[in-house]
Amino acid sequence: MGEGETLEAEISVRGLTKAFGTQTVLEDITCDIPKGKITLMLGPSGTGKSVFLKHVMGLLRPDRGEIWIDGKNLPALPSRELYKIRRRMGVLFQDGALFGSLSIYDNIAFPLREHTRKSESEIRSIVNEKLDMVGLGGAEKKLPGEISGGMRKRAGLARGLVLDPEIVMFDEPDSGLDPVRTAFLNELILDLNRQLEATFIVVTHLVQFDTKEAMFNSDLPVVRQFLAGSTKGPIGMSEEADQTKPVSTSGMSYEETEELERVAGAPEGNGHAEGNGHAEAFGLKRGA
Repeated sequence: MGEGETLEAEISVRGLTKAFGTQTVLEDITCDIPKGKITLMLGPSGTGKSVFLKHVMGLLRPDRGEIWIDGKNLPALPSRELYKIRRRMGVLFQDGALFGSLSIYDNIAFPLREHTRKSESEIRSIVNEKLDMVGLGGAEKKLPGEISGGMRKRAGLARGLVLDPEIVMFDEPDSGLDPVRTAFLNELILDLNRQLEATFIVVTHLVQFDTKEAMFNSDLPVVRQFLAGSTKGPIGMSEEADQTKPVSTSGMSYEETEELERVAGAPEGNGHAEGNGHAEAFGLKRGA
């Protein structure tokens, strides 16, 4: 971006305020979310990050304020117009929000069957494309309970991308994952943003420092790697693995992705981290 050049806003938030009873969760929030970029929201649990996303999705209406997308103020839209805006959005929920009794294929196909009139052959082509895109090729027949936590996140992401959204929201994508799977998922998110040129909004916990300036100016390699969302660094992976693995797992099969994570040091089992996940793994305290 050249000097003085400004980014086009995909979403403009003005004076957003929301209270539940006597508790004010969001107060006078004003920001622009740039088109085609990744916007990261950091903060401890209970500070309103997920509430903010629900307003952008139109699931909550603010007490005051405006949310502008494509020249339209979401809180003022009737239901039919709001639905059209939502069709342009995809979401990765904290736990993947998969249907446990459906295969990975049917989970990803669900939005296409519900919201389009595409044939099953068209749906099959799209689902397989998204599975490959998130590094899950060949996992379509598995049930959510048969794959790791990281793979369930990928399946949830594939479902969020299946309608080719212009805006993709990630609610705590690293929640419950071990450091290795977290790092690979971060790399995938970065790569998909480059591929799709969609607007990504990622909310996650804040690693606790005395001030935010102390965190962003930290020289600790683990902190620099965390802020960069990179697999290259000391968080849970050997130097040898860093030298040989690709930047992203997009385009890989399920087996290739699993093997790559194992080689990099991911634990066996369902891929869930104990305690506070990767913050504890590299000696930092995370928000409760």
